[in-house]
Amino acid sequence: MPIFKLNEDRLTSLNDTTFELEHINEARDLQKFIINSIETIEKDLFVLSSEFGDWEESRRRIDILCLDKEANLVVIELKRTVDGGHMELQSIRYAAMVANMTFEKAVRAHEVYVNKLDKIDYNAEEEILDFLEWPEINEEDFANDVRIILVSADFSIEITTSVLWLIERNIDIKCIRIKPQRDEENLYFDIQQIIPLPETADYQVTLREKVAEQRQARKENQRDRTKYIFENDDRPLGKGRFVLAFIRKYVQDNPDTFNNYKIKFPSALQGSTGVINSLTAISQKFAGKNRNRHFTNDDEILTSTDNIQFAVSTEWGIINIQGIIELARKEGYSVLEV
Repeated sequence: MPIFKLNEDRLTSLNDTTFELEHINEARDLQKFIINSIETIEKDLFVLSSEFGDWEESRRRIDILCLDKEANLVVIELKRTVDGGHMELQSIRYAAMVANMTFEKAVRAHEVYVNKLDKIDYNAEEEILDFLEWPEINEEDFANDVRIILVSADFSIEITTSVLWLIERNIDIKCIRIKPQRDEENLYFDIQQIIPLPETADYQVTLREKVAEQRQARKENQRDRTKYIFENDDRPLGKGRFVLAFIRKYVQDNPDTFNNYKIKFPSALQGSTGVINSLTAISQKFAGKNRNRHFTNDDEILTSTDNIQFAVSTEWGIINIQGIIELARKEGYSVLEV
């Protein structure tokens, strides 16, 4: 959608143009415009360097290298094309190359950069410390992450799809579209963050964290092959069999009502299906399903003092098993992980 300007008593649209038509070059012009107006891309950025390429055996250079207020490095990649080329791949390569940058190296890079600008009485280290609001160098908190900002006249579907995939995997990357527009006399720039949309940024961060946690939990469940030795039985038991052995022993040692057992083994220790459930509840919930997610063989079913038969859940992962292990040990039972 074009930008409109007020022309007497009506709104008139600006005309779309291109960087090529305006004779705006990436390195010579667009880079300079953005560096001199870095707040148009993102607030609170400190320009460390431009055309940064201080690494061996590589001719590649970062268009603009910045710091944010959290002392993270920010790689800004520029393209004036309408599809963005392969800028997301380039930026990932650049981010990896600077990921181990130290504070001292950042100071050197900034010194080289400002020396080209002929600044007088400029102390690079003091300027960086002042921006970060640090009283002294704090190497431990410097450059713990590298963020990526892609700036282009537009982005192809390949780039936007790749960026969304990277965001889902917790890579801090954003796309900013910068489109030149003009009227008869003046040139304007429509600068918009299109991925992620600013109004959904907080939601997407929360969603990304949740997805990452779920992915990590699945990985841990898939990889974990821990066995457990319960009491004096030297047979290694899987998670579910260990829980069954523990609860069977507890019920034997502590005869009680089913309701009190439910209190003793709350659903919070396991999840949606609960640690234990009555056979009646299991039959109702899993009627007609091949898998009921409980140990329901005749020799596995337990009975409370009020004659309610119940079964132990089979659904255990490395995360939700920890509460049961702690409870078993608290009750004085021996649990060894092997």
